[in-house]
Amino acid sequence: MKRHPLIILTLAAALMLLSGCGLLSADQTTATEVPGTGNEPVAATEESATEESATDVPVFTGNDNEGQNSNNNTDSNLRPIDVLDVRVEVGVGSPIPVTVLVAGTWPGLCAQLAQIDQSLENFTFDISLLADVGPADCPPDNVGLSFGMGLPINIVELPEGNYTVTVNGVSTTFDVPVTPTVPIDPTTGAPIDENATPPADDQSSAGPLCPEVPRPALALLIPGEDYLISNPLAGGECRTTLAGDVPGLFQVAGDGVYYTVLEGDAFVVKRMRQSGEVSPLSFTSVAQDDALLFHTFVVSEDGSRIAWSAGSPEAGGSGAPVSNMWVSGMVGDDVVMPLPEFLSDPEQPGVIVPVRFSADNATLYYSIQPVGLGGAWSSFVGRYDNLYALRLNTEAAPTLIFDCAQQGLFLCLGDFLEVEGQVAMLAYVDNSSVIIMNGQGDVLNTLTPEAEYVAYPTISPEGELAFYSANLDDAGIMPEQANIHRVAPPTAPDDVLASGPNLLHPQGWLDATHVIVGYTSGQDSWGTAVVGLDGSVQAIESEPNTSYIDVLR
Repeated sequence: MKRHPLIILTLAAALMLLSGCGLLSADQTTATEVPGTGNEPVAATEESATEESATDVPVFTGNDNEGQNSNNNTDSNLRPIDVLDVRVEVGVGSPIPVTVLVAGTWPGLCAQLAQIDQSLENFTFDISLLADVGPADCPPDNVGLSFGMGLPINIVELPEGNYTVTVNGVSTTFDVPVTPTVPIDPTTGAPIDENATPPADDQSSAGPLCPEVPRPALALLIPGEDYLISNPLAGGECRTTLAGDVPGLFQVAGDGVYYTVLEGDAFVVKRMRQSGEVSPLSFTSVAQDDALLFHTFVVSEDGSRIAWSAGSPEAGGSGAPVSNMWVSGMVGDDVVMPLPEFLSDPEQPGVIVPVRFSADNATLYYSIQPVGLGGAWSSFVGRYDNLYALRLNTEAAPTLIFDCAQQGLFLCLGDFLEVEGQVAMLAYVDNSSVIIMNGQGDVLNTLTPEAEYVAYPTISPEGELAFYSANLDDAGIMPEQANIHRVAPPTAPDDVLASGPNLLHPQGWLDATHVIVGYTSGQDSWGTAVVGLDGSVQAIESEPNTSYIDVLR
């Protein structure tokens, strides 16, 4: 679960961190009609298209980056399919079967495959998949309906060389002559690995960053441009980089890792897939001049949706922040601005920040966050100043869930738990007390430890809550004694999990039984530790001054 940092970096700070026989000729195009969709077959070549003018459906010529198509099809019901992964499997037989395996998501619950277009030019197969989205009254798909399919490629008489296969903007390569890998089921096109053994129940697939480190693993930012991937429970860690990234703007979701880069004069979100392939989500581009104050994003847990926002001072006006937020699927053909441009009060400057998608992707939670803040680590007690819920793909106005200002507080909201599209629980801090409420605003619990500083209630996906308390030294800078508290269920009294002068705020949950916390060994040294529900504390001390970013699962 990604948690946004409290203080939004200015662009200047971010840039300082950055310094560190069926052969197709070159002119041939094929179009395959899929029965039952109502679409007419498309002319197979330019010549036949001239001679036969009966068809009104133009050829779909393929995609550019991330599904932003050059499709000029006039049938408004046809949509490109969002392709997430492409592989080439080479089977055994004569002739050798070669199959392009495609995984993706349908553009709607009622969508059906309508058209397949394929061309070969200069050692590149360009394949496009179009779906008919179905009737207008089809229910909305709030999750993302996945699919897989196999497409045959005829390699007989192909010249030797390295070939690229691009399906709706997603590419992979293979070599001719081919080498058989696994047998292919001729009825399904699916690969058959006769030697494969199912993974153990307690294993999970490793992602593109440091796959040798067991999951779940912490992703920590090392000052500069490097990341430390570490599993303090099972052991193992490695140091890695994300080339060109804006340090710290990093999230793990769905099929890979997402991060921000500054390309030329624009910020763009990039995606690194499980295979290690990196591609820009070009539709997320925001001009640097429009992001002078900040640029941030959040991806849905399944990796099917993204929201991003940016802000800069009002041009020629008061200098108050102006911010915008966008939402889109991962193809990028449905980018919307669900809210009008937000011009904040100059006396209380704030910007729109996307926080989290609901599990069903139907709701986006966002906050109007203050900018330009500074101070010691103990200057604040929560992550958010307010919380709104915005139902996507509807005309409904945003719903205010909670506002610290209405309580006479500032940046008081620590965390919230969403269940089935609704806020089920939230926790905030008021005068050294943690207040736990349900989604209807009823107070479930008030916890007041004997400490001068109480902060950062943090809720796990399972509904467990951890929070921090401490008595500070005379300078108010370092904890003299600190505690990590646990509350479960939300109406129960708190238990102290761990105590000591080295403990800092909870920052997230590694799993159901371990809280991620800050850790210090002195005023100029900080890092990360994991506190177990059994009271154990495991500090990560191989790299000094690391900052928690996310969990690789």
